[in-house]
Amino acid sequence: MSEATEALEILVGLFNLLPDDKTFLIRPAKEDVTEEPFEKLLKQSKQAKLERGVTQKQVDALLTELGVLKTRTQNGERVFALDIPELDKLVNAHPSGFKASIQNETRTGKVTGKKCRVKTVKVRVRADENYLFDYSRSILRKREADALPTAVRASSRLKRTRTNNESSVITPPPSATSAATSAAADTSAVNANDADANADNTTATATAQRYSATLPPTITNISKCTPSIVFGSHPSAIEIQELDFTSKPRMYKGKEIQLASTTPRNIDDNTRHLVISTAIMMGYRTDSSNGERDRITEAAMRHVYYLKGYDPPQTKAPERTRLMIDGTINFLQGNSSDTGKIGRKRIRKKKMSKTEKIMKHSPKALRKAFRYACYAIGDNSTFTDIAKVMTRYIMSKKLVANDDQAKRLKIQFPINLKKHDVRDWFLKHNGKSRKMKIKPKLTADHIKGRLRWAIDMKKRIKEATYEKPVYYCFIDEKWFYFYSKRKKVKDLPKEDWEDDDEECVEFEQVQRTTRSRRFVPKVMAMAFVAPPLLGLMRLAALAAKKLGQVLGKVNGETVHDEWCNGLVYLKRVSEKRTTKKNSKHTKFVNDAKTNNLLKAGDWRNLFDKKMSVGDLFHNIKQRYALTEEKADMLCLTYKKFNRKKYGTVDLTIENEDELVVRRVKERGGRQKQLTIDDFDLSIFVPKGTEVEVDCTCDSKFMLKVMREVGMSIRNYFFWVPIEIKILLVIDNAGGHGTKDTIETYREFLKEHYNIVLHHQTPRSPGHNQLDLGIWCSIQSWVEKLTTGFRHDADVLWTQVEAAWRSMSYETLEKVHQRWLKVLDLTILDKGNNRLEEKYRGKLTYDPQKVEEIEEEELQKRLQAELDDQGNQAQSAEDIQAENDAANEEAIERLDDDADENTNEEEEEELEETNLLLSDLPCDDDDEEEEDSDYEDDCCSDSDSSVDGEDGEDGDY
Repeated sequence: MSEATEALEILVGLFNLLPDDKTFLIRPAKEDVTEEPFEKLLKQSKQAKLERGVTQKQVDALLTELGVLKTRTQNGERVFALDIPELDKLVNAHPSGFKASIQNETRTGKVTGKKCRVKTVKVRVRADENYLFDYSRSILRKREADALPTAVRASSRLKRTRTNNESSVITPPPSATSAATSAAADTSAVNANDADANADNTTATATAQRYSATLPPTITNISKCTPSIVFGSHPSAIEIQELDFTSKPRMYKGKEIQLASTTPRNIDDNTRHLVISTAIMMGYRTDSSNGERDRITEAAMRHVYYLKGYDPPQTKAPERTRLMIDGTINFLQGNSSDTGKIGRKRIRKKKMSKTEKIMKHSPKALRKAFRYACYAIGDNSTFTDIAKVMTRYIMSKKLVANDDQAKRLKIQFPINLKKHDVRDWFLKHNGKSRKMKIKPKLTADHIKGRLRWAIDMKKRIKEATYEKPVYYCFIDEKWFYFYSKRKKVKDLPKEDWEDDDEECVEFEQVQRTTRSRRFVPKVMAMAFVAPPLLGLMRLAALAAKKLGQVLGKVNGETVHDEWCNGLVYLKRVSEKRTTKKNSKHTKFVNDAKTNNLLKAGDWRNLFDKKMSVGDLFHNIKQRYALTEEKADMLCLTYKKFNRKKYGTVDLTIENEDELVVRRVKERGGRQKQLTIDDFDLSIFVPKGTEVEVDCTCDSKFMLKVMREVGMSIRNYFFWVPIEIKILLVIDNAGGHGTKDTIETYREFLKEHYNIVLHHQTPRSPGHNQLDLGIWCSIQSWVEKLTTGFRHDADVLWTQVEAAWRSMSYETLEKVHQRWLKVLDLTILDKGNNRLEEKYRGKLTYDPQKVEEIEEEELQKRLQAELDDQGNQAQSAEDIQAENDAANEEAIERLDDDADENTNEEEEEELEETNLLLSDLPCDDDDEEEEDSDYEDDCCSDSDSSVDGEDGEDGDY
């Protein structure tokens, strides 16, 4: 084949790099054309080292510079024209995979200016990205044999012989072997002398033209391989050397490799193709063992990662890469009929996994074994341990029989499940890992009390009317912290240049610190919330604006409007104490960075020699945004010698007219002029100052705040007459005081504010709206607001108050609707708490549209939960159709037999009631008596007999 045809192949290779389907015209010249432009094109194209993904502009610039290519637009397509002398040979030898057609046309010659008939061959490049890549891989495989820096076109003069395995093995002639040896020697000499890449490529090309190429024994049926040119995007040969990824600079063959800024998580197609060609040159063979092929593939990946400047690969070579290598070699050997699929993942019939075989043989075996494993060693165990237990259980129980079906499925006995088998099966069947949730343990008495409490509250809400409304609020306490250790932080690795960038240094994330990880700063808050009254919020605001006065009085005390947004009252569990001596501290501001600047002495830059103490304090207040209280307590301290020893002198706001600069007496009677560096700044707390100190929530504290609690509740419900009672839902925490204390402030609230305590059933945090979601919302806001602040209890409390004020009424309304749903779920679950966590959270996704609970659907879910009892599911209509009197008799029977029957009998009676949201008959005259009796029962079940315990909910 002439140099003209080889030049055409070079153009084909260039067009292969273009992303779109292109058309080019090949015209024979009227006069002979010298071969010099084509030789130049051959050399320059190899020197350009164009890789896949090169732009069209780069290709056009290269060929325009050579002066042999002309472009124009024809029918919206790019057309490339090239004149060559040997048209007939080109038509007969054009590469397979390209569509060619011969056309006759008349054109005017540019030299003679005369018209002449010209034969035109129109060749369209096949626009198949994978085909073009595989078309090049054949040459990469041949380049391995010659050890040349560029790909060499195969010669048609190679001799072929047959092997024992019915495949054609190419054997080079003796002259070709010696030629290849001399070519390799020439290449080694060039590398040893550090010649440039252009001279190396030119020498290799000349050698390839003079001698025939040799192929390794694994390449067969070379007649099916289409020749092409591969542009040098890969090193000429694999040099065996130790790859040191930690060395800086990274060197290879005496040249420095530029390090990449980041290592991609998944390699791109170009890098994968380099891995494939490198693995083939390293001796990858399809008849090798799996371990050997994996080892070569991983070595090729390390080599390419090293040359690309990446970090070493952290994972094994993916199976997709190995399959692509196998497909490439199969194509070179002529075993692939569809060349368009070379380089893609090999399409083959998927084999059944071990778990799929077992599921097909025994559909229930794996699930039974998994349930047993979670029961035996816990659902928080690793997949490795679970797989071992599942294997022993299946074999011991003989869940999978060794029969004819097992033999057809090729199930290997004994069955040995591995970690990846169980994990893949678990994920395939929608298994998910979730946080471990711990629910309160309920006894039969707790279940009965929860059912009665939920029915009572639903009954009160449902029977509320305009003449007889129902108002209620909730009280609870909680510890607040700077961080809850439940959230993850965002961490981005640093680049090398970030250490020199001022902005990056300023914004660098500071590691959180604390004095003690066990005794962290914390504060306890007591809060009262109520359902937000959205309809009255605007009415209350309008009334307050127009009246311009208080809206009402209760027992001679003023009650103001609180906008009815659900936030009733927030109180820190603390007490006022008086300091017994003078003290100082350096807690100037809440912001940690600003406070550190003041402690480091940055305030000294504001000083002037003629300043007085008051002027300096004023400048510090303005510069660092100190509060009025802190600014009035600023103090300058310096040392002074008094007779026998040194003492300190304090300059406070009382010395504001004095100058800062002064002379003091030192040891020996010498006088010294003080400078600003001799002063220290602090906060002076004089003796007798009232400070707030955290205390324990106990009987003493509860009795002290009850008047303030009653005022706050009546302040929120300002429109409610004093004759209408308000329920205060309270839990049974020990911090609420002893029984005598609870009875004392119960009578006080009832007598002065007509507020009735309504105790929750023990171990029922879901029946309090604060525990149901409001506390979590406030803690989340506190963690956001305290970023960059000092770790101090006073600072923490200011942010708790800010988070409380930022709570929207939409959030409280959403929690209120969830609370109503929890009551329904408690009734549907016969007083148990199994359905609360499972179904209560639906409202959080769409708070604007509160779904009505479908009793029929929930009853079916409940029946599925209680399937072990063998009860048949009942529809909601059947339950609703039951007689109200029967429900009343069932509850009375539970009350009468509570002392006589055992716990097992009580549970059986409870399951027979099947109570839903039906109306329960109640005598209005006996309502007050029933309330008081039930409250006494709740108090008797509580654990509040110990005074002085922490204010957390001890029942949870």
